Amino acid sequence: SHAPGQIEGVIYTELRALILDHLRKLSREEEYVVRRFYFESVPLNAIARELRISKKRVNTIKTRSISRLRTAMSYDRRTPSFLQTDFSHDHGMHSP
Repeated sequence: SHAPGQIEGVIYTELRALILDHLRKLSREEEYVVRRFYFESVPLNAIARELRISKKRVNTIKTRSISRLRTAMSYDRRTPSFLQTDFSHDHGMHSP
C-alpha cells in the first residue's frame, strides 16, 4: 500500500526529470529563462536585468520555450498520456 502523496511524489519526480532532459535541448538563453522563472521562481524583471534585455524580450523567450517544450514532450514516449497533446486535429488529419 502506498502512503498518501507517494504516487504524486513519484509522478512529480519523473516529470521534473523529463522536463529537465528536454530543457537541455533548448538554446542556452531559453534554458536559462525557463530554469530561473519556473524552477527558481525568479521574476521576469530580475531575469531581464541579469540578461541585460527587456522584460518583454524575456517573456517572449519564455513563451517560445514553453511552446517548444510542450511540442517536444508531446512526441516523447516517456510523457504520460494525460499530458500529451493530440496535434492531429490541428492539421486536418481526421479519421474517416
